[in-house]
Order: sequence, then C-alpha cells, then structure tokens
Amino acid sequence: MEHTSRIIASILGLSGFVIAALAGLFTSADTSDLLTRALVASVSCYAVGTFLGYAAERCVREFVESHIESNPIPDPPAPIDYPGASPNPAPEIIAEPID
Repeated sequence: MEHTSRIIASILGLSGFVIAALAGLFTSADTSDLLTRALVASVSCYAVGTFLGYAAERCVREFVESHIESNPIPDPPAPIDYPGASPNPAPEIIAEPID
C-alpha cells in the first residue's frame, strides 16, 4: 500500500493534462497556451491526487486495523477424544512380498 497514493496522484495528474489539452484543442487555443495550461493542470491535479491518495491509504489502514482488533482469529478447536478409540486410528500397513 506504499505506492497507492503515487498511483492515484499519477492517474489524476495525467487525467488533468489530457482534459486540459482536449479542452484547448476544442477551443482552438494557441499551442503554447494549450501546453502551459495542460502542464499547470497536470501539476495541480498531481498535488490533489497525492493528498487524496494519502487520505485513502490512512482510512483503509485504520479500517483494517480496527477490523482485525474487533474480529480476532479464533484458536483452533481441541481434538475430540472418543471413548474406546485407539490412539493411532490410522490402519497398519504390512509389507508382504507378492508371489
């Protein structure tokens, strides 16, 4: 989970760049203005994505820790001792040569 915030930030940064570039293309903006706005949108969306990623990581980590504390793994049940059962219930294998 260490890289989750970086992945979210990268996705939002690239999305911001693409959306700004497409908006500039549809409005027939100059190339320098289009790329400048797309880069600014990319950097700002990356910063927002980093913050959202860290917040999401923390929320998930806290939920998992509280779930583990409230639902511990139970101990395995003790073996059942049946009256009259032999201590070794496995059948005995006798190796005899076959004629």
